[in-house]
Amino acid sequence: MRFIAFASLLALAACSEGGAPQKEAAKDTSKMELAAGQWETVSEVTEMNQEDGGAPAMKASPGTKTAGSVCVGEGEGKRPPAALLSGIENASCDYENIYMSSGRINASMSCTRPDLKGKVMVSTEGTYTDKGFDLTSDTRTSLVTDGDIHFKAKMTGRHAGVCTAASGKA
Repeated sequence: MRFIAFASLLALAACSEGGAPQKEAAKDTSKMELAAGQWETVSEVTEMNQEDGGAPAMKASPGTKTAGSVCVGEGEGKRPPAALLSGIENASCDYENIYMSSGRINASMSCTRPDLKGKVMVSTEGTYTDKGFDLTSDTRTSLVTDGDIHFKAKMTGRHAGVCTAASGKA
């Protein structure tokens, strides 16, 4: 009887080795980062509200689109230049906070522009892979003068290849 049980186990083991392929382990996305190289972005304003009585200091009416190009260097894939995620033209931005893990981005930035006296605060969140991202952003200006606005936008980014000599900020 023991021989039959042992032979059955051997036969079962032999079948499982040559049988259907095992399910591939799920890809570990916790370490995923943006690929180094040139990134192209497109941002489109989806809604805008004027915050005070002055004329808006930035062009941000719904439907306004901006395009940008930013170089992400080697080792910057988990903390890319803030200009990549801000969607603000001609701005210098610094992160207040950034979280990138498992395909999720959540970042807040403080930006300045040479033509504005004050800050532009951007909060953005969305998803990413090593070759692209889809984000929504919430932007508020805090200016010394009138013209403050609050707007929301959708932004996409895609890896476009190696960095170009003329790459700049979004």
